[in-house]
Amino acid sequence: MFFDYLTIVMVDLSIIFSVATSYMIDRRYFAVSLYIHILVFGFFPWIVIPYTDTWVLPFVSAFLFFYFSAKKVSKLWQKNILMTLFALLVCGTYFIKPSAIIPAIAIGLIEALSLFKEKRVLLPEVLKKTSTVLIVMFSFICLYAITQNKIEHQTLIHVNRERVIPAVHFMNMGISGDGGYNAQDTLKMGELATKSEKIEYSKQMYVKRLKKLGVIGYFHFIIQKQINNTADGSFAWGKEGHFIQGDQIPKSHGLKGVLENYLYIYIWEKCGRLSVYCPIHLVDYLKLYIFWLA
Repeated sequence: MFFDYLTIVMVDLSIIFSVATSYMIDRRYFAVSLYIHILVFGFFPWIVIPYTDTWVLPFVSAFLFFYFSAKKVSKLWQKNILMTLFALLVCGTYFIKPSAIIPAIAIGLIEALSLFKEKRVLLPEVLKKTSTVLIVMFSFICLYAITQNKIEHQTLIHVNRERVIPAVHFMNMGISGDGGYNAQDTLKMGELATKSEKIEYSKQMYVKRLKKLGVIGYFHFIIQKQINNTADGSFAWGKEGHFIQGDQIPKSHGLKGVLENYLYIYIWEKCGRLSVYCPIHLVDYLKLYIFWLA
């Protein structure tokens, strides 16, 4: 129950930061943003699932808020303070859920590419941006080093580092089956005794699967994976593992049936290959429309 309450608090904090960010960007969209966040986050199953997916939400929302706040201020010292907070939150995000720093990586790429849009390169502007970049990197590295040191030397929880699942495992799992969760690969990580064995196994399977797919096969695979990923926007949320049993195609009627049709993952089975090149299935829009009518 404690972790359920904690999850609700984290989701609510995320709503506050996200709505504040939309207000910061353009206050005309404040009301719309508020309603969307309350309706989507307020009733989404995430709010009762204690998991890193929800606990990281306020960190992501917060570093986006400080980034856009930094874009709005003109004084260098204010910008540097806000970007320092941005860097610290990105670092915290990394330790909770590494994949959640993707927006920060996108921000870095956008800022780098924006330099090519400048018609004239002025030395003062270059020095300002350089100082901000250095401050962000310094803040991130310092907090990372401090946190990592604390984790390695903490004695509260005994950690067997040989049980660590290496990053290459997720690369290997990502090209198996339909590109999503693979129970066999996960169980194999539990069977292998040492970290080096896990790395070696994952590397061998990764190369084997790549060779089996071939160039054309791999190209077809990533297109199919993109279809699966955008079919419901969450790559089969609720299908990982075996904790949801039975047929997930809704058979209920009334409001319950509408909600099940909106939340359950069965689009691909029903839609087949009709929308190979569409980023989102048309049936999703229909389902959203029915949901709003309900």
